Amino acid sequence: MKLQGWMLSSALLLSGCSLFFSSEKPQVVPQPKETVLTLSVGANSNLSPDGTSQPVKVCVWQRSQPGFIPASTLDGAPCRAAAGADSPFFSEILPPNSRRKVRFSTHDEATFWLVIAAEFQQPGRSRSLLEVRIPGKTDIAAEIRVERQTLFLQSIKRNQ
Repeated sequence: MKLQGWMLSSALLLSGCSLFFSSEKPQVVPQPKETVLTLSVGANSNLSPDGTSQPVKVCVWQRSQPGFIPASTLDGAPCRAAAGADSPFFSEILPPNSRRKVRFSTHDEATFWLVIAAEFQQPGRSRSLLEVRIPGKTDIAAEIRVERQTLFLQSIKRNQ
């Protein structure tokens, strides 16, 4: 009985030592990459036919490949997307002369693209779609601006 107990204790002790002296390297978990997207709407944005500023609907998609165009873009309503894979992760109506920050993190270190769309009162006279490349392994701050009938990238920089 003593011999069996001693053998069991020795086996447990030796198996525990192998955990401490393992040659396997610990798995490194990548730090999340943060992207801060600032959406700025100017005082003279989304003008109605009589020249009055109106709120603008802005939406954002994240894609792994460039070239995504929302299905209803040609109808002048790019934010109107079907539920599922083609739905934006951000969609909100922003008033004139406002700013909105959208923060999101990803553990994926690959480069991705943000597709930003705006719905204007006069869709035929506007630039309503923008694609921004977000480099991998980097925290990024980007500012997108809506001015008159145009959506444009004002700045993009690495966060420190």
